[in-house]
Amino acid sequence: MKFRFTVIVSLLYCSLFLTISDAKTINAVYSDERSSAPIRDCRIQLRTLLASSNQHWIAAEHPKPADLDVLMEEHDDRKGMLFIQIINTREAKTDPSPGAGHYGWVLYNKKTGELWDESDEDNQQKLIADPAAVKNYQACSTQDDQCLQANQNMTDDPTGGFYPNPFE
Repeated sequence: MKFRFTVIVSLLYCSLFLTISDAKTINAVYSDERSSAPIRDCRIQLRTLLASSNQHWIAAEHPKPADLDVLMEEHDDRKGMLFIQIINTREAKTDPSPGAGHYGWVLYNKKTGELWDESDEDNQQKLIADPAAVKNYQACSTQDDQCLQANQNMTDDPTGGFYPNPFE
């Protein structure tokens, strides 16, 4: 019995070690901000949307969606807009070019699904993207919002959203 327990613990330890050592990045969120902790991960759909756009650097370099990474922000002064910094992870930063791989910022309007290039603040440009990619990202984002709302309802309501309330 002791031998079985030792073998099981060893296997669990090894599998946990392999899982952690094979992981390239670990997402840890310490913020209560809604934009920093999505329920669903819509990054694949967002990368596909961005890769299909006519943003200057994307149109020039033609990166694959898997090569893109994003940093997202929401600002209080512009509600409903998502600020997205596009980064190509394949381009290595060097001393002569420390900004390699940074493709700039775009704005995504959550209500309309429009992308805007904000590289030049005086001359903002509306970007064109694949309509199917826009729909896929909007669907994922909508599901994320619904999951977030359901999650908040469950934590705010001691009945977990089930009625009639047995505590009344």
